[in-house]
Formats: sequence, structure tokens, C-alpha cells
Amino acid sequence: RLEIQISSLLCDLPGSCPAECDVCCQLPYNARTGEMLVHHLHTERGLWNEEKRFVSLPLTKESVVVYVGANTEGRDGKTIMDMFGCTIHIYEPVPMFNVQLAKLWDGYRSKLGYNATVHNYGLGSSTRTVLLSPEDIDGQSTFGMANSGAGVS
Repeated sequence: RLEIQISSLLCDLPGSCPAECDVCCQLPYNARTGEMLVHHLHTERGLWNEEKRFVSLPLTKESVVVYVGANTEGRDGKTIMDMFGCTIHIYEPVPMFNVQLAKLWDGYRSKLGYNATVHNYGLGSSTRTVLLSPEDIDGQSTFGMANSGAGVS
């Protein structure tokens, strides 16, 4: 199976997975469709557990989390902050998403004392502007998007 071959390639490399790791080598592969997905939510493997997915993270109050693509709420970041109380840097490049996100996290900082910073740009291997049409961002992730050439920047 492709999943086993890829997993063995990744996990057999020296130092690639810590001994206590229980998720990094379980790739998000859907055997029925033959697709490698972004995460386990749609893999039909039963590995997605909304309530327990962050429990084994080795985070402490001194940790710094980089959260890329938080959309309009940054729910995963909120969960991590509730659990660990660390520092978080949140990146959301879509302007209309970032405005909502920044307002929400301003409230978390003032009411809950979170050490959180919302950045209004994305992260990548080069500096560039990606122009997105409203259709590109309507309910979608911009993860890995190429420049669509029109619309919102």
C-alpha cells in the first residue's frame, strides 16, 4: 500500500519522529479514493478526533506556536491557548478574514490575557502577492494556491 511505503520512508529516517509521537507518521491518506489529503478529517480512517487531537502535543507555557491560515476565528489556536497558555503568532493573509480574526483575538487578549499576535500576511518561500477572486476564498482554504490573477489581494 502507498500509505505504508510513504510512512516507512518518512518515519525510518533517523530523528524524523520522536519516540512519543502518535500522529506524525499516520499520513492523511484515503485508501478508498487513493488520495493524500491535507489532514485526517476526510480520510475515512477514524483518526480525526476533534476533542483529543492536541492532547499529546509537548507544549508548555514557554512554547511559541506559529498558526498559519487561521481563517476568521482561529479555533485551533484558541484550543491550544486554553490548554497550554503559551505564546501564539497567528498568520492570516486574506484581508476580510484577518479583520474578523484580529477583532476576535483582541478580545481574547484583553479578556483572557492571551499572549497572541495576529499578522496580516501569509508565510511562504518567497515574497509575493497572490490575487484571489471572491470565488477563490468563499469557504475555502488558500493553502497552496497559485496566483489566480484577479480580485482581492
